[in-house]
Amino acid sequence: MHISVMSNEVMSIFKPKKGEVFIDATFGRGGHTKLMLNAQANVMAVDRDIDAVQYAYDTIFSNQFIIRHCLFSELYDVWKSVAAQNSQYSKVTGVLFDVGLSSNQISDASRGFSFMKDGPLDMRMGCNERSALHIIQNYSKLELANLIYRYGEEGRSRLIANLIVNNRFNLKTTKNLADLLAKNLPSGKIHAATKVFQALRIAVNNELGELENGLINACRILQRGGLLVVITFHSLEDRIVKQFFKRHSLAYTKKLPISPSKQEILQNRRARSAKLRWAIVT
Repeated sequence: MHISVMSNEVMSIFKPKKGEVFIDATFGRGGHTKLMLNAQANVMAVDRDIDAVQYAYDTIFSNQFIIRHCLFSELYDVWKSVAAQNSQYSKVTGVLFDVGLSSNQISDASRGFSFMKDGPLDMRMGCNERSALHIIQNYSKLELANLIYRYGEEGRSRLIANLIVNNRFNLKTTKNLADLLAKNLPSGKIHAATKVFQALRIAVNNELGELENGLINACRILQRGGLLVVITFHSLEDRIVKQFFKRHSLAYTKKLPISPSKQEILQNRRARSAKLRWAIVT
């Protein structure tokens, strides 16, 4: 079961009230959305994963809720369309991005996100055609090395790229790739495949570019005084958010991100790497 991260912190920032409008830009399994609906706020949720959108249709029955299937980069246009049909959505109080993978995505072996379960080398979140297998079979050594170094922050990127290219047509599943890396790379505190899988997933889904575009679109939607909350799960994402806040002179009270409480981490281990930053549109 997916547990939404830092829900208490999100609610304490938004303080949703009846009639206010919020955008949940990463619906997932709707944890944050449901809390806002419980406060009688209106929520427009979006998700690039069609499974999440279908889950919303199947489980949430409220005339104060709207769900749309789209990318972060399409958020502004989707909101404009919704607001044109439903005038109550024209003024948005806050926008939330929770950019981590959901537990459902990780646990579904057919999605190929995790090397802990054998599945196809897919890693597509939705709204994209290029899979991890396409990258492995078509990228040059240099392209792979750059991708693994940039998105995985992996110092052995050239060695790994060489391993992949020399074995690329034998790599069909997550287990094939994970076993190749584990066999040829020294073991450390984390599995040899961890950073490579992160890099491939980010590249497949253009995650960093989509996050940047999502933040831009959120600021176009929010009026002065609007709240922007972003939960990230690794340093590359957090750096984008931090730099975006500075570049756009958004007002925020904490220079350091907010981390989950010890109690939350005990209850949900996947929360341990989460960082929350929030700002007020000026």
